[in-house]
Amino acid sequence: FSPNGSLLVSFASESVPNGFERIDIQKFNTENAKLSQNVQLKLDVPFSASFSPNSKVLYVSNNRLFQYNLINYSKTAIEASRRQITPDWNNSLGSIHLTPNNEIYLAYLDSSHLGLVANPNDTGIKCNFSELGVE
Repeated sequence: FSPNGSLLVSFASESVPNGFERIDIQKFNTENAKLSQNVQLKLDVPFSASFSPNSKVLYVSNNRLFQYNLINYSKTAIEASRRQITPDWNNSLGSIHLTPNNEIYLAYLDSSHLGLVANPNDTGIKCNFSELGVE
């Protein structure tokens, strides 16, 4: 769930010949617990997700970190906003988590350091990604 409780993100597998995985983003009504306005995005093997503190940006990992701007809530706008935050050579990205200090930490496989998105409410390079954010 997003920090403001208005959105839910989940992953689903499709059973097709050259299968893909997808991200489902849905609006959540906190008064009646109903989901609506499902947006489905294709992404190979999504692994972990985290919303920004203001709930307007979604980060999804799949050996790389991608960012989606959710301000204009439509499939076309969200797909068009997709930005790859980590470099192509990074293939060991694990879980991502929003922390109490409003930063997003990225775990790496077999590593003693964490990646850092210092300004997760900001899009593009303004999010201030650092591969060696916490050593």
